[in-house]
This record gives sequence, structure tokens and C-alpha cells, in this order.
Amino acid sequence: MYRIFILVALAANSFGNLYGQKTSFFFPDYKFYFKSDGTCNEKATRSIYDYQYLRFNIYDSCKLIEMSCYRSKDSTLKEKGMYCNTNEIITQNARVTDASFDKSRVVQKQFIVFRRTGVWKFYDKKGKVIKTKTYK
Repeated sequence: MYRIFILVALAANSFGNLYGQKTSFFFPDYKFYFKSDGTCNEKATRSIYDYQYLRFNIYDSCKLIEMSCYRSKDSTLKEKGMYCNTNEIITQNARVTDASFDKSRVVQKQFIVFRRTGVWKFYDKKGKVIKTKTYK
């Protein structure tokens, strides 16, 4: 009985840490990582690569994200749609070296993976819809 309680407590603690103050998201379509402020109700703009930037709104306790991708050169809309939380968590290891002591350690980072969902619209440089695609 005590073993079950400890397991549940550990699982709840790690789940709480992931969805807590600093939640990290991963968008595989853009190979883009984003660290939320933890409110799961925010708006942000981030530059990716040198030729485009993303504007997004986070809704519904970090379950849905409305994403718009713009061309940096002329700020025209490139694509727009929704992302949903897959409840898939990826863990990445990174070796961090302390420069002052020449000691290194492995640090684990966890990210929640988001996938496209619903209707996505793709635009040409003049703002005309050139393609519509539905994701499940």
C-alpha cells in the first residue's frame, strides 16, 4: 500500500513540475522550442530562423495554441492554424560544462510535443489562400 502511494506521489510531483511554472513546448514542424511563463494563457511572438517569425496564443490550460507564421522580410502571413497538446513528453539530455571548474554534468530537459490539428490555411505573398489542409 505504501509503495503505491509513493509511486502516485512521485508521478504527481513530476507531472506538476512539467506543467508548473516554466512549461516547455516543442513544435516539430518548425523545430521550435518555447518555454512558457507557466500561466498557459499568454500571447507571444518569436523569431525562428532568419526569414520567418511566429505569433501564438496559448489557450485552455496549455491544450491548444493558435499559431501564425509570418515572413520576416515583408511581414506577410505564411500559414495559420491550431496546435494541440499530444500529451507526449520528450526528454533530451545535454552535457553542461562549468567553465570555472572544468567539470561537466548531464542535464535533462522535458518538452511537451504539440501537433497540428484542424484546418490550416497557407497563403501566398499577396495574402491569398493558396492551400487548405485538415489535420486530425
